[in-house]
Formats: sequence, structure tokens, C-alpha cells
Amino acid sequence: MELTVEELRQRGWIVLECLSGSRAYGLDTPTSDTDLKGVFILPEAEFYGLDYVPQVQNATNDEVYYELR
Repeated sequence: MELTVEELRQRGWIVLECLSGSRAYGLDTPTSDTDLKGVFILPEAEFYGLDYVPQVQNATNDEVYYELR
């Protein structure tokens, strides 16, 4: 199963989301990007299936979400 960050949001599977990187530490500059980290929970069918997804990230790795397990 190939999931995207947008799909996690649309399905309501994200249970924790927070800022990370320079913005979280107050070290950002006007050109800094926004880094997000978080946790999501897969539904039972996906969790126990053959397509378990431990991590989902966007193309630039600025947003990374981990499955709670």
C-alpha cells in the first residue's frame, strides 16, 4: 500500500502532529521551510494485512509520519 501525507489527513488517521526542525527551536530564518513530524494509526485491516506501512513522508521529507504500531 502506497500512502501519501494527504491521504493520511483526508482519512483522519493522524493522531499527533508537531513542528520540528528550525521552527520548533526558534532558529528559523525568513527562508526556512516548515518541518512536521507526527504519528498515525492504521485501521485494523491495514495494520494486520500484508501491506503494513511503518512510515509516510512527502517528497522533500519535510513531513514525516510514523505508524504507532
